[in-house]
Amino acid sequence: MEAQPFTIFGTSHLFTLLLIFCLAVFFPSAYKNKSDTQKEYLARLLGLSIIGLELIKPFIWNSMDYPWIRLLPIHMCSLSGFFIGVFLLTKKRLFFEVAFFWGIGGGINALITPDVTLTFPDPKYILFFLGHGLLMVNIGYACITLNNRPTFESVKNRLDREQPLTFLEFNYMLLQAYDFLELNKK
Repeated sequence: MEAQPFTIFGTSHLFTLLLIFCLAVFFPSAYKNKSDTQKEYLARLLGLSIIGLELIKPFIWNSMDYPWIRLLPIHMCSLSGFFIGVFLLTKKRLFFEVAFFWGIGGGINALITPDVTLTFPDPKYILFFLGHGLLMVNIGYACITLNNRPTFESVKNRLDREQPLTFLEFNYMLLQAYDFLELNKK
């Protein structure tokens, strides 16, 4: 099977989105009634999986002659992957909240408007959707199986801060604008 040019909301794209949605919702739901030991074991496995993927992704992308600036794990989805992985390993609430807000917003945006040129079975397509899909599965697992939700207090604290935008929030908007510029060129 040869990879075809990517079409947004084409058959391959829609099938991949449906698969990721099902894994992110139904897999954690099916694991919800397992014992605490089983839940903890899977949380550690998922946490290590996403951290491991984020650590080796730059080397895989580099082998495909990807631009060096894209190899650095400084994009919001990469950082969210690290944060949800750390949360699943340590249960420190701050990591969940950052991963939730950055991961859901950035991850859904990336899944809907992916930065790929070819469809399945192109390695870039697979790696892109594997990374973002695993992020959604990890966040779904933290929310559904482990019963973590952003609290009203965490949202209120962010909105009440006198500082309008943090350095990371501002730079995220710049990175997102650059991504849209690149997508527009294609």
